[in-house]
Amino acid sequence: MDRFSKERLHWAFVMASVLAVGGAIAAALSGNMLVPIAIVLFAALAKARIVILDFMGLRRAGGALRFALVAWPLTFVLLALSRTILVAIAAPV
Repeated sequence: MDRFSKERLHWAFVMASVLAVGGAIAAALSGNMLVPIAIVLFAALAKARIVILDFMGLRRAGGALRFALVAWPLTFVLLALSRTILVAIAAPV
């Protein structure tokens, strides 16, 4: 691994950490609000994508494995977001 790759990996880790901390803060302050929960979920999706593509070394890879590994967290984010929307609709105001 050359110096450029190490620096890129370092900054990807820093960005993933910032997304995780920001998501935790937004989740702690969200209550029952839909928008902060959606922001946290999409930050988690961005973090998962960074981990899959950079840390697993699949940025330049093609094929079904890369698609499946990115689609997996997307599926869970969409399920969690749909649950949040259904709870927001069903909850009395």
